[in-house]
Amino acid sequence: RDLLPSTTHLWFADDDGPTSYLRSFVEDDVRHVGRVCTRRDQRGRGLSARLVAECTRLWGTSAIELNAQAYLEQWYGRHGYVRSGENFMEAGIDHVPMVRPAER
Repeated sequence: RDLLPSTTHLWFADDDGPTSYLRSFVEDDVRHVGRVCTRRDQRGRGLSARLVAECTRLWGTSAIELNAQAYLEQWYGRHGYVRSGENFMEAGIDHVPMVRPAER
């Protein structure tokens, strides 16, 4: 998915390299968010939240789907995402499907 024409990579970086990263792509006419991550020494600074906000700014007029690690369900909820199905395991980690409805 990293190389799909519909994929956009958003990130922050410092002199040591990437500090926070988000990948967004379109698949089956639906915008998705994936790979939201922040370097350990940069956590707690709101970098991922800023990337999620930028994703919403860019594509929020359409629904956006993601598969969140279950412990982050409330965090994504603060960004307008709601649960859209049952929990599932991915790579041995509990996940929950979520969607941010299109803004009107």
